[in-house]
Amino acid sequence: MRWSGAFLVLCALASGCAAPLVLDEQEALAVIPHRISPNGQIVVEVLLNDQGPVDFALDTGASISVVFDQTLTKLGLDVVSNDEKVIQGMLGLGRFPIADVDRVQIGKDAWERARLAILPGDTPASRGIDGILGTDYLGRHALAYSQGNRTLQLYTQNTVQEIAYRGWATIPLQRLQIGNSDARVYVIDIVIQGRHVPALLDLGTEMSLMNWNAARAFGVTQSRSKQEIEVSGAIEVDDETKVARLVVNELQLANLTWRNRLFLIADLPVFEALGLGNEPMAIVGVDFFNQRDIVIDLVRERLLVKLR
Repeated sequence: MRWSGAFLVLCALASGCAAPLVLDEQEALAVIPHRISPNGQIVVEVLLNDQGPVDFALDTGASISVVFDQTLTKLGLDVVSNDEKVIQGMLGLGRFPIADVDRVQIGKDAWERARLAILPGDTPASRGIDGILGTDYLGRHALAYSQGNRTLQLYTQNTVQEIAYRGWATIPLQRLQIGNSDARVYVIDIVIQGRHVPALLDLGTEMSLMNWNAARAFGVTQSRSKQEIEVSGAIEVDDETKVARLVVNELQLANLTWRNRLFLIADLPVFEALGLGNEPMAIVGVDFFNQRDIVIDLVRERLLVKLR
């Protein structure tokens, strides 16, 4: 046992030596069971004003949390709407009412005086879920998602220390401002065929996408006609939109590698809303991460992914 203390000192002094990430469930603010929806989204049970439970999906691509209108009806909640907000979806935008909810409870964690956008519940975005937890909630804590034991653990920001962890990849998140708003979404850097492409981290989208500016960089042309592809989080693709599929043989993200990843190619309005419609841009969906253990740490602007 005498050598262990010396080893720890040497480890702290040596460059590149890192401690393992061990998150003790006893230190968690809440440990919440989760399930994976038919769309592949990470879903947890939520109480709204002590009513429910209802199913909300985690969505890093949403800057505001959402409740679908049929959920309010199902719970018999009379939520006062005091405002409206322009909400940008995958394929378009609209103005929707904002509800003031006294209490949103996720496990033992209570989000008081939450403001949720009320969206129609008859779109593909609502399939299998009752609402969405966006970055306005996800940024309150560090969230550890465990694929193995099917739990979501909430920690204070200080619990998840600012160090490099052995056995985990650290992926920097770059906050992207949408117009003049304070909307909070995050971009990561992916590498395909040696080319760096900015990609929105969107755990609410079931599949990954890229615009045609990005696809053309990899030799894909717009000669193909529109295919019947339903995109989660949006209404139908209109008949004028050129849509194709691209299988990426190898994609790198930090020091991680994915192989044979499917991307949908389309020039969707969301790319214009992000201010990158004229540049190569992609969206990385939940299909990249829902089979891995991850830690979402939006305050420190990083995503930790457990190495296999």
